[in-house]
Amino acid sequence: MEDDHIITYNSLMIMSVKITCIKKAGEQHQNPYVAITSLTWVNEETKATGTSTREEMYDYIKK
Repeated sequence: MEDDHIITYNSLMIMSVKITCIKKAGEQHQNPYVAITSLTWVNEETKATGTSTREEMYDYIKK
């Protein structure tokens, strides 16, 4: 994966991203949200794509 396709939290260009894929761990979890390991996304303005961990996406949304 190229660095320019990873979400950068300091960039003002990224306004919104569309989640295109959710990858989950194979084992069973009581909380299905904890099972998410990564999310693939596309930046709707720049058309850049990338994959981020659940924690990275949480931090991105929180800002």
